[in-house]
Amino acid sequence: MNHAYKYYIGVLIAVILWGSNFVVIKIALQQVDTLALLSIRFVLSTMILGGICLFRQPRMTTPLSVRNYIFLFFLGILGIAGFNLGLFYGLNDTSPIHASLIVSLSPLMTLLIASRFNIERVNLSHVIALLLCMIGVFLVIGSPLHDSQFMIKGDLIIFVGTLSWSVYTIFSTKIKSQIEPLQLTFILMFFGSICIVLLSSFHLNLFSALTEINTQAWGLILYMAIFTTCIPHLLWVHSVRKIGPTESSLFFNLIPVFATIFAMFTGFIPDQYQIIGIIISFTGLAIPNLYSYIMNRTHLVTKKEAVNK
Repeated sequence: MNHAYKYYIGVLIAVILWGSNFVVIKIALQQVDTLALLSIRFVLSTMILGGICLFRQPRMTTPLSVRNYIFLFFLGILGIAGFNLGLFYGLNDTSPIHASLIVSLSPLMTLLIASRFNIERVNLSHVIALLLCMIGVFLVIGSPLHDSQFMIKGDLIIFVGTLSWSVYTIFSTKIKSQIEPLQLTFILMFFGSICIVLLSSFHLNLFSALTEINTQAWGLILYMAIFTTCIPHLLWVHSVRKIGPTESSLFFNLIPVFATIFAMFTGFIPDQYQIIGIIISFTGLAIPNLYSYIMNRTHLVTKKEAVNK
């Protein structure tokens, strides 16, 4: 546990940066076309991660077969293109707080889908979490500040994107153990970027869109590429390896909290219903992770006592 605190700080910084992502996207979408913003953001992120892979892991890359690459291509469509298309298009019509709350449901959605196919088991803590999250989301979406005509549309689009991420998570479980995390992320982002750029090319002239982007928008794009994609991912992957996925996942539940804080800096003040809804959802999201954390700690203590005897 020596110097373990720095890994907790790393996870916390990653979560704070991810929380800011929703607000930055919302602001950038007011200045840049959705597909152009997506394309530029992920092309830049892919180039940065590719450079890091070459610099840090030239001899640590895992040899892959053609079949692996085909499988990763479809994962890139689901996890990178599908999820982010839903997130970016949804944020055109809804608020960063709604978006962050819906996206934070992805671990629970993943578990429910996996349990349907007998991949994972659902226990009482998951059922309680689901009920609390549903109540929390209902309070946030049902708030008097909610513009039902547009925001529900945006919420649904983000929900579909989050569903795509959950399906990606289930299918990627096996291959994640076979490939270095940084290499895997680069490949998925590369394939996802190709899909996004190809889709964009059918709807707009990317070169023309580049010339129309102002200085402020470029700053936002660079922030997204570096500070909400590359840096938090590297911090997360490195820290999770040291402190474990169970403890790290507790921090993941803070994303809607930080998204709300950043949204308040942009002038959005949540009402009492939204605040209560966020607190209830946060509690629901934390319950399964706290349960796993307590069970793991109990198991370790029991095992240690047995060894001492």
